[in-house]
Amino acid sequence: MRFSFPSLLLLSMTPFAASPGTAQEIHLNAALVSTDAEPVDGEIPPFCPFQPFAIGETGILVSPGALDLSPYVGEIVHLAAVDQTGGCPTKIFLATAVSEPTATLEACGVPRPGCDMRFRVGPPATGQGFLAASFGEQGFLSLGDPLGVLFLGAPILLLGPTGPDGVLDLSVPPSAPIGVAIQLQGMHVEVGPGTGAAALSNPLQLELVFGPACIDPTGCGF
Repeated sequence: MRFSFPSLLLLSMTPFAASPGTAQEIHLNAALVSTDAEPVDGEIPPFCPFQPFAIGETGILVSPGALDLSPYVGEIVHLAAVDQTGGCPTKIFLATAVSEPTATLEACGVPRPGCDMRFRVGPPATGQGFLAASFGEQGFLSLGDPLGVLFLGAPILLLGPTGPDGVLDLSVPPSAPIGVAIQLQGMHVEVGPGTGAAALSNPLQLELVFGPACIDPTGCGF
């Protein structure tokens, strides 16, 4: 199934505030990475301890707490956490549980005008996937369990439903502006008995570039 960016459906998002009270547990699917490099002096105040893990390209730091998160570095996981940001300029989450992801998003191809890209929303064998995007700054809206966290900003652009195996092919328009940051996130909806359970995938961020040369995304393995 192939869609092009000009055929995007423009959606609006109505903001709402969380109920006041004690800190709520946050659930999200995320690509866990290691923060190998120590921050430059002045980047993080001394009252905001630097953490050994982060959530993909979101800038959110993760404290493992009592958990051993090392085996999950480089993988997409379902993370339960509590926000311990306080007055820090960077979000800091304390992990409370880690498990298999309930929704995943993978991308393959070159984000260059005129190139084809392929995306897969998973798990592909158990339901229907959808892909959406937004431009510019990343958002953050916790929608509870099982939906998770919406990382897209407003307005949200629906790129389309996935086809067989959770795959969606997109063509980047030749006139697409270089240097634009695109936030991407999938949603997986269960099909069959218990239909209706939905989860938001890990977020991805792409930036349209001049090069390198296009590749054939059908050879990416999914």
